[in-house]
Amino acid sequence: MGPGSPGPVVLRRVALADLGGLPAAPWRNGAGLTRELAADPDGAWRVSVAAIAGPAPWSAFPGVDRVSCVVAGEGLVLTVDGAEQSVRRGEVLAYRGESVVLGRPLGGPVQNLNLVLARGRAVGGLRVVELAGFEPGADDVLLWALDGSGGGGGRAVVVSAAVR
Repeated sequence: MGPGSPGPVVLRRVALADLGGLPAAPWRNGAGLTRELAADPDGAWRVSVAAIAGPAPWSAFPGVDRVSCVVAGEGLVLTVDGAEQSVRRGEVLAYRGESVVLGRPLGGPVQNLNLVLARGRAVGGLRVVELAGFEPGADDVLLWALDGSGGGGGRAVVVSAAVR
């Protein structure tokens, strides 16, 4: 991500370098790679972005709630507990960490922004906002520009997370 390109912008709690400079870690099931963007020091919540190039099963995360949004690429076809749905860039989907999830990119590779919340320990979510006039809330931890530079126009995904 170069200057002026869509991507993450830090609101608080994180000093984020260029996304390519963050270490990539394998998914729990080894089917993909993810980069951690922000996390609660006690493990109550975590924000990451996964690069998805082909069909893959998602890792199981028992005891957590997950919220995802495609932030680059066309979208994903997700099958969550047997129910198939298309999730386009900028659309948010919430599901339980215990769910059986299979994903397939639409039209090529995607980047999927993920928020994982320890059930009963953290609250949060993802929401898409217009950047013009946006003011971050107390629990907003990260903003990912979907279009524009993140400076004054366009849309962005805002991640909020807080420990209960």
